[in-house]
Amino acid sequence: MRPAPNSEAGGVRDGRRPGPPFRNRRHAGRALGERLCFWADAHPVVLGLPRGGVPVGYEVARALGAPLDVIVARKIGAPGNPELGLGAVAEDGVRVFNAAALRIPLEGRTAIVVDDGLATGGTALAALRAVRHRSPRTLVLAAPVGASTTVAALAHEVDHVVCLVTPRRFRAIAECYDDFDQTSDADVIRLLLACEREPTAAA
Repeated sequence: MRPAPNSEAGGVRDGRRPGPPFRNRRHAGRALGERLCFWADAHPVVLGLPRGGVPVGYEVARALGAPLDVIVARKIGAPGNPELGLGAVAEDGVRVFNAAALRIPLEGRTAIVVDDGLATGGTALAALRAVRHRSPRTLVLAAPVGASTTVAALAHEVDHVVCLVTPRRFRAIAECYDDFDQTSDADVIRLLLACEREPTAAA
């Protein structure tokens, strides 16, 4: 088994297909799951950042035979531009600029925090610090795509970071997906329930 990566960042795009490197979040999650296979035997817990990180995390959890949960961090949007994240607040009060008790214990385990992309990184940072307070043995951040500067900055908050694509001219996460439709609350609940029914995803 190869050594665990401390930081992995991919190239500009997947050269096997033209256009955006990922068809949708599920496709991105399958690709990410392949890269994260090192941790399959480490009793991992996959934590998706709602909403968009949950479809990605679902495929990662399936690939690793791991349980899936969520870690909620609320983005603080800029006035007049809510998509521009100025910061985030995790539900346990960790602030960057109350996680409601997670159902799955993290102490002494490998926690893999998954998002659909890392732009400013504020939401991910708040979530990572909330997870760190729950004393996992190893904390991993994983995303299909991210700004290189954001990935480098967040690497200091975790034990390992895996990002498949770091575009040279990063503008928006959506540009790396053919289909980047909004993920609904119903989608999140459906995926969490589906993962619970997977026989290998035992907590």
